[in-house]
Amino acid sequence: MLQQQYHENFEVQHINKLPRRAFYIPFQQGESSYRLETRYQTANVTLLNGDWQFDYYETFDNCLNHSFKETKKELSVPSVWNLYGFDQLQYLNTQYPIPFDPPYVPINNPCGRYQT
Repeated sequence: MLQQQYHENFEVQHINKLPRRAFYIPFQQGESSYRLETRYQTANVTLLNGDWQFDYYETFDNCLNHSFKETKKELSVPSVWNLYGFDQLQYLNTQYPIPFDPPYVPINNPCGRYQT
């Protein structure tokens, strides 16, 4: 029998979660005061938008058990990796393509890993 994964356990609500806090962006001394159009132009902000290295795995276990592949693809973030030819689109207006058996996740569940 397979060992139950943490993501299939209803008792597990959070793993490695930081406590809640207010959203704020601190400014360095001498930087301009807060304005909506310049709030991300401070030295204390790193935007995650842009091109990232991406690896696709057929299963979640393959993703956990392997380091990054040599043949990385580049994807724009934010985006949907299904639109770049990885796997297939999952949401249709016909029969749902993923077996529905909560909380269990299918073994052949595609997984993607991003790296800057």
